[in-house]
Amino acid sequence: VKQDATWATDVGDTFIGTIWVTYSCSTPIPATLGLYAYGGTTDDQTRPFTVGNTWTPVMVSLPVKHAGHTKLRLQVSLTTLKSTLDIDDASLSANLVSDPFFATSATALVPSDAATTVAQEPVDPAVTGLITGTGGVAVTMPTSGDSVAYSFTRRFVAGETYTASMWI
Repeated sequence: VKQDATWATDVGDTFIGTIWVTYSCSTPIPATLGLYAYGGTTDDQTRPFTVGNTWTPVMVSLPVKHAGHTKLRLQVSLTTLKSTLDIDDASLSANLVSDPFFATSATALVPSDAATTVAQEPVDPAVTGLITGTGGVAVTMPTSGDSVAYSFTRRFVAGETYTASMWI
């Protein structure tokens, strides 16, 4: 199952494809979520996943490495024949932050005071229930009201709408 979207990309952009999936049988099945950028040299990223009978979000992140893309494709592939996977709420969006899954560092998270600590943690998604990736961050806030902010530089365009979200 696939869906294409016309979208001109720039080298350095990151796109996130998300679907919610469930499988009606008691035995989980494997599948793959792929995100592809076409036009010029193809960029692609796939995420294998296993889904059971609970609605589960699956995400894949695609960093654009080549110029000239004019189309993005979000695609779900099943590896088990004669299986029916239920899919809902598919979305595709540009991610304005670099390293959104904290795979390389946690330096973009800025604590509100010196007592708040932020540390990158490589973890096993199967154990922790991570939505995507193999890393995350641990934030320790010793005082009520402490916070962290995601700091980045980006050129914003007048008239466009931006949405901020974070899985906690």
